[in-house]
Amino acid sequence: MLSICTFKWGDKYTLEHCTRWARMMRRNLTPGWFELVLITDRPEEAGDDLALGSEFNRIIPLWSAMSDAKLCGVRLHAFHPSMRELIGPRFAWVDLDVVVTGNVDHIFGRATPQGPLWYNGSLIMMDAGARPQVESLWTPQAYAALPARYAAQGMRHGGQSDEGWMTAVLGPNEARVGPSDGIRYFKHLERTGSTSLPPDTCMVIMNGLKYDPSMPKWQGQYPWIAKHWR
Repeated sequence: MLSICTFKWGDKYTLEHCTRWARMMRRNLTPGWFELVLITDRPEEAGDDLALGSEFNRIIPLWSAMSDAKLCGVRLHAFHPSMRELIGPRFAWVDLDVVVTGNVDHIFGRATPQGPLWYNGSLIMMDAGARPQVESLWTPQAYAALPARYAAQGMRHGGQSDEGWMTAVLGPNEARVGPSDGIRYFKHLERTGSTSLPPDTCMVIMNGLKYDPSMPKWQGQYPWIAKHWR
């Protein structure tokens, strides 16, 4: 059984985002071999929502460890071996704002999509505890030093984030998925000027709050968002 998780904390996204994420996943995965898990800082609120209760198999309280790690760094604690007991022996996490546009069974036999860094926090899959150094080597000082490290390599943005840290610790040779597997970045699609999806697309990573799929702006401009984000 693969546990496919998403994270919700703070007020950036709503419970409606959680419900739609789960519905997209269920529509585009073959039943019987996965469960959907919500990890949230407000488990009581999520547990009271009837729609969430029918879509998610489990709701897990978000841990307090690494809560001071900026830009989604709290997720790095998921690399701790204790996740085997908390989440399960094998799990994936997927950003709450992705748009799933086709069957993704093949994606979850792999690892994480390519991006400006070697790894991207929008989609991760692992055996619990497989790379514990991602969590154990983390310090506030090393994390804060990431922007300068990446700037020296010519990167103008990013660095101090969960994916920046994973790149620094793991190096370039972990398994990855990307466009050849049907995963695309919305920003890259936007730059092409086309409002249509490449036909083999199965998941679009929406790249942050600016590109929230619930926004009428994007749903009106890109009809596939309204079609699939429901």
